[in-house]
Amino acid sequence: MDLHKIAYQGEPGAFSEEAARKLMDQSIELRPCVSFDAMFEAVKSGDCDACIVPIENSLAGSVHANYDLLLQYDLHIIGEVFLRIVHNLIALSGVKFDQVKRVYSHPVALAQCRGFFRENKHLEQIAEYDTAGSVKLL
Repeated sequence: MDLHKIAYQGEPGAFSEEAARKLMDQSIELRPCVSFDAMFEAVKSGDCDACIVPIENSLAGSVHANYDLLLQYDLHIIGEVFLRIVHNLIALSGVKFDQVKRVYSHPVALAQCRGFFRENKHLEQIAEYDTAGSVKLL
């Protein structure tokens, strides 16, 4: 199967983009999508040949919605990649940790950081469409 264009969820710099680059030939064209649904739709419509789909996560568990989308769109797993995820708390220059009130990120990333949030109950978690894209909100 020739794969030329691969969809992934998120902005450039997203973990899914990193996974795609690790798994695929570097010359492949990558297309960022705003949601998991949009990724699957891009494959169904023929705009992309495949998509990189996170389905398991050692910190947050299974991404059940993506299992459902695999079935709904009748797509099949053709490869696997393991990616170590390291999250960083990013703020504007000069902002101290005790001044941070809200954390914006993808729901899966927020779930991966549940231990951090248990220790920092003052932080409000706000789900956004993408972890890398959340930085643009600063």
